[in-house]
Amino acid sequence: MNNKKKILLFLLFFTVIFSGCNFPTAKEESIDDQMDMAVGTLVAQTLTALENQIQPTPTQIEEVPTLTAMPTLDVPVQTQLPVATTSSYNQTGCLSAGTVSETIPDDTIFDPGDSFNKTWTVINSGTCDWTTDFQFVYLSGDQMGGVSPTLLSSNVPAGNIIDITLPLTAPGNAGTYRGDWALQAEDGSMVAYFWVQIICD
Repeated sequence: MNNKKKILLFLLFFTVIFSGCNFPTAKEESIDDQMDMAVGTLVAQTLTALENQIQPTPTQIEEVPTLTAMPTLDVPVQTQLPVATTSSYNQTGCLSAGTVSETIPDDTIFDPGDSFNKTWTVINSGTCDWTTDFQFVYLSGDQMGGVSPTLLSSNVPAGNIIDITLPLTAPGNAGTYRGDWALQAEDGSMVAYFWVQIICD
C-alpha cells in the first residue's frame, strides 16, 4: 500500500472517529443546555411564587377618634335638715311630723332618782298649722314624772320647727325604763308618736 493510500485511510479513520466522538457530545451538550434552561425556569418561577407569598400585605391603621372632654355640669346642692320621720296616723296629709334631732339617746344610763330633760326637735311636715292647743300627752310605759298633757309653747306653721322639752326623773330602782308619748291635735287626733328609754344603774 503506498503512502498516499495510507494517509487517506488514516485521515478517514480519524475523521470517522472524531466525528463519532463529537456527535454524541454535541447531543449531550444540547440536552444539558435544555435541562439547565428548564431547571433555571423552574427555579425562577419558584422564587417568584415565594416572593409573592412572603410579601407582607399592608395593614390598614384605623384612626382612633380623639376623645373630647365632656363639659362639667355644676349642680346646686340643696341643704336640707336630716329628718327621721316618727310614726303617725297621717304622714302625708294635713297633720304630719318628723323628728329632726333629740337629746338623751336610747339606753342612756342614769343613777336612780336623777332628773333630766328629754328634748325632741320636731318639724311640722304637714300642710296644716299647729296651734298652742296642740299638746304632748303620755300614752303608756313609765311616765318618769313627766307632766301630761303639756301644751305647745307656740304656734308652728307648716314647714316650721319646734323644740318639745319634757322634764323627767329616773325611777328609784335599777332597770330599763321606757315611756311612750304622742303629739295630739286640738281635735284629739294623734299627729306623731315619741318615746324615751333609759337605764337606771
